[in-house]
Amino acid sequence: MVFKNGAFLEVSAVHWPPHIVVEEAVGGGGELTLGGPMADVLTTLADSLNFTYKIVGPGDGAFGAELSNGTWSGMVGQVSRQEVDIALGPFGISEARFKVVDYTRAFYYDDRSILASKGLPEVDPWGFLYPFTPLVWAALVAALLVACLAVVVLGSRPKTWTHLSWASQLLLLHVRIVLHQGIL
Repeated sequence: MVFKNGAFLEVSAVHWPPHIVVEEAVGGGGELTLGGPMADVLTTLADSLNFTYKIVGPGDGAFGAELSNGTWSGMVGQVSRQEVDIALGPFGISEARFKVVDYTRAFYYDDRSILASKGLPEVDPWGFLYPFTPLVWAALVAALLVACLAVVVLGSRPKTWTHLSWASQLLLLHVRIVLHQGIL
């Protein structure tokens, strides 16, 4: 949509650096000027769509919140009451706001987070037990014992080893396999 004969829009904006810088124009008179990346977006749109604009700040200097009587404050209120044609800013999109104003497509995403100290790493020597529940560990130990017993009963041991030493070596070998430990 291009305004063939040009158009004049009233644009609401609040000072929110670095996105929008709203300042009083040189010479005063209450006229406002814009700076920052969102001002560049507005200028590009004005040039592309053939419109001029005037900045009208909200009386409360806010982006907009729903009041107890169902009306809106700030820039969202100005747009919903049709006091201005558009509002410029990095708006948070909410369901409540979406009911009273239309948004453009999002072209900026801001990730916010809370920082906390990492602290010192604590190594728990029994941490290898956490992946399984006690019942699973019991079943695993039982399966290891059965497998070791089956190898002792069905297998043939080297002649230089006693039954006890060979059975203990087999059990340790199976435990090493389960714990992913190499042979020392």
